[in-house]
Amino acid sequence: MTEIMIPMMILVPSGFEARSVQRGLKKSPIDSSVQILVIPAGEAVRDFLQNSTQDWSLVQRVLVMGLCGGLSEDVRVGEVGWYGSCQVVSGRSEAPQPPMLGEPEEELVNPFMSPQDWGLGGLILWKALTTDKVITKETEKRSLHAETGCDVVDMETFWILAFMAERGIGVMGLRVVSDGAGGDLPDLAQAFDGAGGIQPWALGLAFVRNPGAAWRLIRGAIVALRKLEACATMIGESFTV
Repeated sequence: MTEIMIPMMILVPSGFEARSVQRGLKKSPIDSSVQILVIPAGEAVRDFLQNSTQDWSLVQRVLVMGLCGGLSEDVRVGEVGWYGSCQVVSGRSEAPQPPMLGEPEEELVNPFMSPQDWGLGGLILWKALTTDKVITKETEKRSLHAETGCDVVDMETFWILAFMAERGIGVMGLRVVSDGAGGDLPDLAQAFDGAGGIQPWALGLAFVRNPGAAWRLIRGAIVALRKLEACATMIGESFTV
């Protein structure tokens, strides 16, 4: 039996992010050979990928999609950007050196170059940071930006890069900002379990304890998820095998 190559695999965190990407792709005539892999949030993605039954020798390239938080005041909620680099802040001493991200490919990038559609003056290449927790305090965001010079933060991309780099697979990153550098978010320290899944009761309790911050997070997430869905549709429409 002939093995079928996978020209592009899209990795997206589970939950609202995955559902937004799936809805967006359904609106486009994307080739069936392009696959979506739903991953856990946070550093749990390391074990998830290591234990995956996926034959990675068949995967030609990976696109990581999802939401991110802003560290720089120049990054706004709902803004779309490609990752140009990614580094990590982690409690693990064995964290590898930052691998290189692949250059976003022309057929994928072109739809994002319209200032009328996205409010962008050109292609944005963000310097990204991966952390082992959700950064919820404005002071911590500002501190991380000052220390690293990074524009945005997420909890998965670096670990995906490290895994794929060992297998010679190019990785591109496309994210949408759900919360800016200004203002605190609810304390989400207990909102994720060890496997990277969301614990609804803990999340609800965090929202109740800080309703103002919760509303800020929800409002930003709604805007960002709509934009993420639109991004997925544009990726599907522009992708050719």
